[in-house]
Amino acid sequence: MADIAGAASFEVFAARVSWTYPDLAVDELDRLRAWYDVNPAQAASGGAAMRWAYIYWEKPIS
Repeated sequence: MADIAGAASFEVFAARVSWTYPDLAVDELDRLRAWYDVNPAQAASGGAAMRWAYIYWEKPIS
């Protein structure tokens, strides 16, 4: 589970975001950097840890 809270630098923050979104384009990383530079305290405090659920079912064959 990735938690972005406590990221001491943009590199750590970006690595944690990339855990969830591994295929970020260069322009997306640039926008993430711009947001981080304006909101470093919010980036460091993060939010609630992400929770995942896997749901599976089989569709009846008719």
